[in-house]
Formats: sequence, C-alpha cells, structure tokens
Amino acid sequence: MLSSLSSFALLLLLAGVLTLVFEFLLPAGAVSETVRSALACLMLLCVFLPLVPLLNAALPALPELPTEETPSDDLLRSSVSETLETLSRPVIEKYTAQPFRFDVGAHTTEDGGIDISVVEILFDAEFDGAPALARELIDLLGVHVEVRYQTEGSEQSEAAGPSGGLRN
Repeated sequence: MLSSLSSFALLLLLAGVLTLVFEFLLPAGAVSETVRSALACLMLLCVFLPLVPLLNAALPALPELPTEETPSDDLLRSSVSETLETLSRPVIEKYTAQPFRFDVGAHTTEDGGIDISVVEILFDAEFDGAPALARELIDLLGVHVEVRYQTEGSEQSEAAGPSGGLRN
C-alpha cells in the first residue's frame, strides 16, 4: 500500500514538473492554449489513474459469448429469409402465378454473421420457366438456388449454382 502511494506521488510530481517546464518553454499564442489544454488532461489522467484498478475490481466480469444458437440467431435467419423472399417474389411472379414455399438454408457464423448455403423454392406443379427462373434468381441473390416441384408424390428439382449452370 505504501509503495503504491509513493509511486502515485512520484507520478504526480513528474507530471507537475513536466507541465511547468512546458509552461515556461511555450510561446504565447493559439498553440499555447492547445498545449495547455493537453497538459491539463495529462494531469487529470495522472490524478485518476489509481482509480482504474478499483473500478475494474468493482465491475462484474463480462459474460462469455454464447456458443450455442440463441433466439437472436433464429430472428436473424428469419429476417434474412423474409428479405430474400421479398427480393425474389417479383422475379417468381414474372415466371408463374402458382403459390410457392420459400426456404433458406443458412447458419450463423462465429463472428455473428450469416452464411446462406441454399435458397429452395417449392412449387406444386412443374412449369416451363423453372430453369430460367433459377438462373435469374442466382443472378439476383448470388447464392445457390433450387427450384423444386412435386409431381405425383415425388419431388423433382432444377438447381442453379453460383455460376448459373443448371443441374437436374
């Protein structure tokens, strides 16, 4: 306790001497006022420096970041899904008027971002514009798009990858 008190007094003494030296060496003018303000801030910092360890001891430790998925992850994925569906709806309606189900395959990254792996669009029936729709959506969204349709109990798909190529 005595050593920390003496080091604090030494710090204040050195800061005071440094301030006095600068005061004598500075010429009068606008620069002088700026330097005096900086020196005043230095003195305040030296005075309040011993309070930092006390504040650190008084404050509770920060909680660790969650490693499991949280409700905010679901909210983020839901928001991304709604945004992508809103962007895609006019393009889909240009090719077909039939109802569809929109699904986004995504996961939350370690840095809090979201990684979209695939966008799936499921229709009740096949239509001629599915390949062109898949290519246009990949150009719009920049992710892998699968246009799927159900025919007599089985599910068929047309998929466009990042290059816009079509796969069956």
